[in-house]
Amino acid sequence: MGDLSPERLSLAGYLGDPSARRALACEPGEEERIEQWVRGLREWGAQACVRAAVAAARVVLPVWESWEPGELAPRGHPRRAVDATEAWMRVGTDATRDQSTQALAAAEEVVDGASQVLAAIDQEHRGVVGASAWRAIDAGCAAVAAARAAHWTLWGNDPRRGTPETDVGWAVKDCAVALQSRGATRAAIRDALVPWALLSTESATASDRSWPGRSLAGRPPVGA
Repeated sequence: MGDLSPERLSLAGYLGDPSARRALACEPGEEERIEQWVRGLREWGAQACVRAAVAAARVVLPVWESWEPGELAPRGHPRRAVDATEAWMRVGTDATRDQSTQALAAAEEVVDGASQVLAAIDQEHRGVVGASAWRAIDAGCAAVAAARAAHWTLWGNDPRRGTPETDVGWAVKDCAVALQSRGATRAAIRDALVPWALLSTESATASDRSWPGRSLAGRPPVGA
């Protein structure tokens, strides 16, 4: 497939791309649980994990944003956190890192505050808080958790040694649960990562330039 590196081709095959699977002459295996499938991306380095977390956050964000809580929870903060984290991944500057840190802190404050207010209302007035509100809270928390996992991976946390806070697999699973569709979450990740995986070696090197040592133009070094 042109000058596509074996590592990138194997990633596309792992993600389920039919053309890559044909090129690798591999048969589809038994589908893993989504958190295990995402953790398997660690084999291809931190950037693959970050991109998966961002894709999962984006697919669940509309559930949060469809809620109308008014001043209780400004809707834009979780999306700004995801956008800022993705910008840091793509640009890799100190400025985008600081913007990601600030946006994530603001989003965490919003979703945590909204959750506490709803819990207090529900305790005082049972049945007042509807299922749609709780689902929106779950979606907001999941999107922010995915942004947080991506953020800490960008800081340099080894994705192969994740903690509950930085484990991209758990964060993606939370997004799938909040979305109530593991299939849609998996498809969103596949749609986001396959085109990137199938970049030529030259294009991939340019795309990943802000990630020295983690480019899929060559397999990431151990400990990267």
